[in-house]
Amino acid sequence: MTKQGDVFLLNDPVAQTLLNSTNPARLAYVWRDGTPRVVPIWFHWTGKEIVLGTAPTAAKLKVLRNNSLSSIDD
Repeated sequence: MTKQGDVFLLNDPVAQTLLNSTNPARLAYVWRDGTPRVVPIWFHWTGKEIVLGTAPTAAKLKVLRNNSLSSIDD
């Protein structure tokens, strides 16, 4: 069984369908006050990397730059 987080999972047919779709991804993070946020975000699959795109002034970037994400234990 493939472990969660293993990049091999990107080869799964369901993952490939999503990676090649026009559906936006969902980015989940924790805001400064501890509340969860989930926002749609455009992405591009290069075949090797998932590239996320957003405006350089987006509010979410301030939180992400400050490493304000809560850690998740496996």
